[in-house]
Amino acid sequence: MSLGALPTAAASLAAAPIAAQSSLPHYASPTGNDPIVIRRFHMGENNWNPGHRGIDIGTVDGDPIYASSSGTVVYAGVLNDRSVVSIEDARGIRTTYEPVDTELSVGDVVSQGELIGHVTGAHCIVGSCLHFGAKRGSDGYINPLLLLYPERIALLA
Repeated sequence: MSLGALPTAAASLAAAPIAAQSSLPHYASPTGNDPIVIRRFHMGENNWNPGHRGIDIGTVDGDPIYASSSGTVVYAGVLNDRSVVSIEDARGIRTTYEPVDTELSVGDVVSQGELIGHVTGAHCIVGSCLHFGAKRGSDGYINPLLLLYPERIALLA
């Protein structure tokens, strides 16, 4: 994916304060390689409007999935007929992975890059994919691409 194709931070970090944008840590790809995004993040005008609050990454059923950041498992179970894992890091950013078959339990501590499970089932139009989402407390949903590819500011002389 071309970094130039990434959406701007203003359009992508719904309701996040501008000062907080620069404090986003670098996260690792949950697939262990450069993700192939088959469906992009789209935040509706409000939290209750239709949208796609994450990205879908192309995978093959059974592919390993890794923790994008270190943190604590805050959810591991079935939600809407899909296996879901949510991990919250020390900065309060919660990353969510679905559908992922896991043996993790709420309260488990994971390290960035640690195997957390395997993609299970096909829920995308193109077959199997991983839905990868991110949210920061009351600030709301974050475009996960901004975690994987944080924008860098450069001053031109």
